[in-house]
Amino acid sequence: MVMPLGKRKFDDPVMRDRFLENVQLMGYDALAAKSVGCCLKTIIDWAAEDGEDRKEFKGLWELAKILHSQEIAHKLQQEALHGHEETIYDKDGKPVGVKRKYETPLRALMLRRHDEAFREKIDVNHGLQSGVMVMPQPVQSVKEWADLVLNAKREASEKGKEP
Repeated sequence: MVMPLGKRKFDDPVMRDRFLENVQLMGYDALAAKSVGCCLKTIIDWAAEDGEDRKEFKGLWELAKILHSQEIAHKLQQEALHGHEETIYDKDGKPVGVKRKYETPLRALMLRRHDEAFREKIDVNHGLQSGVMVMPQPVQSVKEWADLVLNAKREASEKGKEP
C-alpha cells in the first residue's frame, strides 16, 4: 500500500530522480510513483506548482515517457526485422536445435508504420454534403418493405426521376 506523502516530501531530488528513472523503465506514471513510495496525485500536484524546478521536472517527465516509448519501439523493430531464436525439442524434451522465428503480425505493423502504401485508408466523409442523413423507417415484414420500395419508385417516376 502506498502511503501518500506530502508535496514537500517530493522536494527531495533523489526521490524525483528515482521516479523519472522508473517512468522511463516502466512506462507507467502510477507504478513509478508507487515504486518511490508516493502517490501519483502528490507528484502531479507538486509539479503543478510554480517554480523553475517544477518546470524542469515536467520537461524531464515528458522526456522519460518519450524515451520509454522509443525503447519499446526499438525492441519491436528489432524483433520484427531480426526475429528471435526458438529452441526445438525432441519428444523427450531434450533440445535438438534452434530456429529463427519471425512474428508476422509484428512485421506487418512495422511495415504499416514506415510505408504509407501499407497503411489502412479510412474515408469517414461518406460523401455527405448537408448535415441530414435519411434513414428508412422501421418495417415489420418483407412485404411492407417491398411496398415501400414500390411506392418510392412510383413517386419517383411520376416526378420524372429514376430512383
